[in-house]
Amino acid sequence: MPTAPAARVAPPGARPRTTPAQTGGSTTVQIDPIRLLKKYRWVLAATVVAGAIVGVVAHYAFLAIYPIYEATVVFEIKAPKTEATQVYQEPDRDEIERFMKTQALAMTSDRVLMSILNNTDPSILVQEARQWASQFMKGGKFDKVAAFEDLQDITRASVIPETQYIQLRVRTQDPGDAAYLCGRVREYYLADLGDREKIENNRQLTAVVKQIEDIEEEIKRLQSQREEIIRSKGIQSVEERANAKYHEIQLVNMALSEILVERDAALETLARYEQMLNAPGGVVYPDDIRVAIDALPTIQLLVQSISQSEAQIRMLQNQGIGEQNLTMKNLRASLEAQKAQLDAQREIELQKYFSGQLESTRAMIASYNRQEVELNKRKDELGKELNELTAILREIEDMDESIKNLKNRQMELEAEKGNLLALQEMWETRDEAQRRLYLSRVQVIQPEVVPDTPIFPDLKLMIPAGIFVVGGIVGVIIVLREILDQRIKGASDVALIPRTRVLGVIPDASDDPSRPQAIETAFRDQPTGILAEHYRVLRAQLLPRLQQSGHRSLLIVGGMPDSGASSTALNLALAFAASDKKVLLIDANLRRPAIHKTLARSEQPGLCDVLAGSVPLDDAIQQTDNANLDVLTVGSRANRIFEALSSEAMGRLLAEAGADYDLIIIDTSPAIVSGDAMALANRCDAAMLVVRALHEKRGMVARLRGEFEEARGEFLGVVINGVRHAAGGYLKQNLQTQHRYQQTKDA
Repeated sequence: MPTAPAARVAPPGARPRTTPAQTGGSTTVQIDPIRLLKKYRWVLAATVVAGAIVGVVAHYAFLAIYPIYEATVVFEIKAPKTEATQVYQEPDRDEIERFMKTQALAMTSDRVLMSILNNTDPSILVQEARQWASQFMKGGKFDKVAAFEDLQDITRASVIPETQYIQLRVRTQDPGDAAYLCGRVREYYLADLGDREKIENNRQLTAVVKQIEDIEEEIKRLQSQREEIIRSKGIQSVEERANAKYHEIQLVNMALSEILVERDAALETLARYEQMLNAPGGVVYPDDIRVAIDALPTIQLLVQSISQSEAQIRMLQNQGIGEQNLTMKNLRASLEAQKAQLDAQREIELQKYFSGQLESTRAMIASYNRQEVELNKRKDELGKELNELTAILREIEDMDESIKNLKNRQMELEAEKGNLLALQEMWETRDEAQRRLYLSRVQVIQPEVVPDTPIFPDLKLMIPAGIFVVGGIVGVIIVLREILDQRIKGASDVALIPRTRVLGVIPDASDDPSRPQAIETAFRDQPTGILAEHYRVLRAQLLPRLQQSGHRSLLIVGGMPDSGASSTALNLALAFAASDKKVLLIDANLRRPAIHKTLARSEQPGLCDVLAGSVPLDDAIQQTDNANLDVLTVGSRANRIFEALSSEAMGRLLAEAGADYDLIIIDTSPAIVSGDAMALANRCDAAMLVVRALHEKRGMVARLRGEFEEARGEFLGVVINGVRHAAGGYLKQNLQTQHRYQQTKDA
């Protein structure tokens, strides 16, 4: 029997084996809020009731021990006035918002608050604001520093959004104290505002007078400079010279335009002449040139001589003299000679005339070019002179415009000066109430009153606050409990372990509506049940990995006792057998063998007997009710030697069985109680770990994963067994949906 190879070679085209570095896992604890809400729904409901009770109790406790009353004053902010007659400007929102923010700060400024304490007798404060002021009386003396710091804390002023109102608030434990202190802040703020308005009015008056003086000086300077320019440049002559230059530029432009038109015509003529001159068949003179040549005296004389010879020939013909007559022949020869002379003379004259026209056209174009250069040069000179003259005129115009603007600004400042003087007089002649009525932009529209209800505590806020606080505490406890709980509850917990793959999830049998009688054979007994369906999903996950890597032997290891590894191995073997795979199931759990009991098969002969060499493998294999599934039970007790699992005999057994079966599934003892699993992992092609939900912990799974990664066989991942819907989020709904769908299909 051949020995097992040291390493299995994957078939061509197979995907390479996944190394630990190729798989990953998150180290961040993931919390499913929906699952937590379902799991702790009754705790959360009790938390809401308890929080409401805490809120009610806290409300009445604070009401008796530490109530807070708030007195308020509302101010209206108006637009600034343009004059002492109390006419207001059109509101400028930006200016008003800036002014409102400034006044809100001024109401609670140190200057206003300290003025209250400095200008009010402590005995009056104790009398009018007894509860508030009495806490600062120490040894018969009033502690202004402590009172000032507390007054800063209890006094607030803020702009009411989207309005022109400012709200001043003072909060104390006594309603009368709040109203009194709020009134004092209002009073001293308005007094401080009046003083600041008077100071601001005087400052503005000084600034306006200074601006008027500066403008007068600037006007004098500009007028002096303008007169100097007029005197030195002669403004009248500048205007006349500028007009003359402008007119001359127009004439130059007209002459330049005419020259360009004539030059373009000459260029067209020259191009036509040169085209005729370079024609392949010789020069073809135009009709106008031929007409001009025919009018020459020399040509006319030749034409007349030809006409006379033709007349003589016609006369002889009329006399009946034939062509053979000597006189007729002489006349004919003379006529031909005259015509040849005419053509030769005409050609000479045409060439002479054409050459003259060509040279004349070229000379004309050169003349036009020279004239263009001269005119452009003159145009540039005139433009430069015109720009200089225009700059002088523009400088005078700018000065005139500046003087005009300064005088307008001077008139505006004079009007503003008059308004400020009127306001200054009003400050000096009218009493405080009149000044406030006429001058202030800040008006009180809602004075302070003694509050009748506290702003704290408020039952409508205390109940939600109690629920929030108690709920927050309970929520933190729940989340911490979930984070600190190291038990495997579902796939998300395994995903927290780095480089660990979740192969599948097997729900708890109690959540299967089909209620299988035997969990170990649920796939066979209830093929439409939920458990059977999840084993099909697990088979679908494993099959591509096994085929691509060429694996024949798969070790199924439980983490701890009762993890369900044996039932997983048996159901998975049934699932592979149902997909037309020839499967051999080996019971290698020498400590608690159970497969022979589940399948009602003999305990011996079996695995240990084959390893001991007492029974051949073919004689030890037993058939089952499924034609595609055979089983190799544990074997006789006498031959159960644990070390045999790591021997060469075990490797030879797997190699021999691999020749006859598509897949060999091995069940063994839990990894946490023995080293059998690690011994077999070095003999098998692949291994997977089975853990039970709410039983094993993440640390143990991480340690076992590391150990299996060091083995020869590939570690495929983890199967989570016995997952309950209480720990699986939406698992219960999914299971019910799967069951209803199966039942509908069967019906």
